Amino acid sequence: MSEEVALNKTEAQRISGVDKGVFYYHLKRNPEFRRWLSEQCDIMLVVNKVAATCGLIKAIQRGDLRAIRLSYELEGKLKSRLVR
Repeated sequence: MSEEVALNKTEAQRISGVDKGVFYYHLKRNPEFRRWLSEQCDIMLVVNKVAATCGLIKAIQRGDLRAIRLSYELEGKLKSRLVR
């Protein structure tokens, strides 16, 4: 698991206010909870799409190679290594 994903799960667990063990128990064993959490993440992506796009553009303008690569991947002009 990447650090970014781990931080997001930690933040989700903190916001939920439940014990870490309970949170991860349901995350691993409860499909309904995983589905709900995924839906909440999708909602947050839609709500924050403009801010994310602006952040990506700023990173590209700074010359951030990861942002440039992501931009090409999102446009379908560059295939991610995960797809291969």
